[in-house]
Amino acid sequence: MQQVNLLVDRSLLMKDVVMPMNKQAIQANLKCVPIVHNSHLKNRQDISSGLGNLFTHLAHLTEFDAVIVLTEKQKNDLTSIYGDVGNIYVIPHAVNFYPTPVPFSQRIKGKAVAIARLSPEKGHERMIRLFSEVVKKLPYATLDIYGHGNLEKDLKALIQSLNMQDHIRILPFTNNVYEKFSQASVSLLTSRFEGFALVVQESLASGCPMISFDIRYGPSAMIENGYNGFLTDRLNDNDFIEKVVETLSDTELNQRLSANAYTSMQKFSEEKVAQHWRHFFDNALFKHNEIPTLPTTRALAVLPVLSDGTIQPVLEQHNLHTPIPPASTTKILTALIALESGMPLDTHLTVLESDIRKGSGNNLKAGDIITLENALYNMLLPSSNTSAQLVARCVSEYVGTDFISSMNEKAQSIGMTNSTFVNPTGLAQRGQQSTPYDLTLLCIAASKNEQIQTIWWTTKKQLSIKGENKRKIEIVSLLDYLHNYSWFLGGKSGTLVPYYYHVLSWIQRPNGQHMAVFVSSYSAEQRLTDTITIQKYIEKKYTE
Repeated sequence: MQQVNLLVDRSLLMKDVVMPMNKQAIQANLKCVPIVHNSHLKNRQDISSGLGNLFTHLAHLTEFDAVIVLTEKQKNDLTSIYGDVGNIYVIPHAVNFYPTPVPFSQRIKGKAVAIARLSPEKGHERMIRLFSEVVKKLPYATLDIYGHGNLEKDLKALIQSLNMQDHIRILPFTNNVYEKFSQASVSLLTSRFEGFALVVQESLASGCPMISFDIRYGPSAMIENGYNGFLTDRLNDNDFIEKVVETLSDTELNQRLSANAYTSMQKFSEEKVAQHWRHFFDNALFKHNEIPTLPTTRALAVLPVLSDGTIQPVLEQHNLHTPIPPASTTKILTALIALESGMPLDTHLTVLESDIRKGSGNNLKAGDIITLENALYNMLLPSSNTSAQLVARCVSEYVGTDFISSMNEKAQSIGMTNSTFVNPTGLAQRGQQSTPYDLTLLCIAASKNEQIQTIWWTTKKQLSIKGENKRKIEIVSLLDYLHNYSWFLGGKSGTLVPYYYHVLSWIQRPNGQHMAVFVSSYSAEQRLTDTITIQKYIEKKYTE
């Protein structure tokens, strides 16, 4: 009987037509592949809320030969709830047109645009209120909203009630979105949810950086925070306002984001997306017990360790000894030095202005007081650069030795002979380098420290901050998703946008042995799925 491949990109058709079909007929000759274009969640931002009415078929992932989603985040959410059966493929939309880049000087200073239908889920009312606050700080700022819909009258009334007629306009739907984006300095997105948000691609392909709520799904797959735009907490109005003001008022920043926006969309070219489709067609009908394809990575090292601690030969590698910035995996070494210093974990550390570092885990301010133990959690879970600098300074003062010298001595002692460290945070700095092999050695050394193991096993923690701004903050591990897998025992991510997205993992194999895995991928989300695929690959290929 001839095989029939059925790709279904309409959820209603999937629910009402395909699923009720005779199950035996489907198994006999029909290979069914649903394509998910929207958020599958009942509560669009809560992964524990269950499936929306049109997506109940996704609870039966094993009944499909494959499922196609548009982003890694949606794939991760599905597998975290319904299990990873190896049949979900991520294939994003492609950019089908690249406008000719325009000189930044031709963009209208202070001009923001938003393009979407005028319906509740797009959040235009909130956008207008937030932008009115931007205008209070930047009187020259303007916002043009292009679209049509039932809310047009209400939105115009809101603009008038805020006395924003000279700054915010509702304009008719436009077919020439690239022209509008090429004129603007920034674009805005305040949707409650999306499936992919093609408007993000259109904006960035036009060199117009976007500031968007970090929602499910879409924006985080294209916007690289601080590189071609900004992602803000959807529950934090001030965060959104500040990023808009910062971008529009800082010409150098705006121009840099614009230039990066153009180049960042090349990975969504038709040629690149066609490779995703080719991979899908080549692999979607394979049996799940076959060895998966080893993912294409920037660098890879898989180093097994016997139960007695003996390090075995490398199982898989790519650019094993090639110099690479360690990024925030550096913080593992910083933690080791601190824990071996003898400083009590309940020691209170006071944050100085000189300790403040931008970047990840930016939740501390000068004057804050935090224990060494909590600073280590803050350093290793949300990857606080300020905590790393604080710990390094205080430990150095406590033991009376140079912290950087201690880092390099420790690195040499555990065999990291091709590594050099010049700061405790992992922030980009000339001379800070390691190799994939050396970093797996660091992972093995850290796995022997009980305090680091305890931190690695933690996904969320509440920290008490003392000082004038006394408060409690909740932190979440950047590797929270990997904790859904029993084989993942901990590790550390590292990011230097836009080139390096590392994960260093300590993994337990089914035979009781362990392995340190370093992977450097091409995006923040991809590094998680690459780690999962590598683990599957190793267990299928090297099963004893």
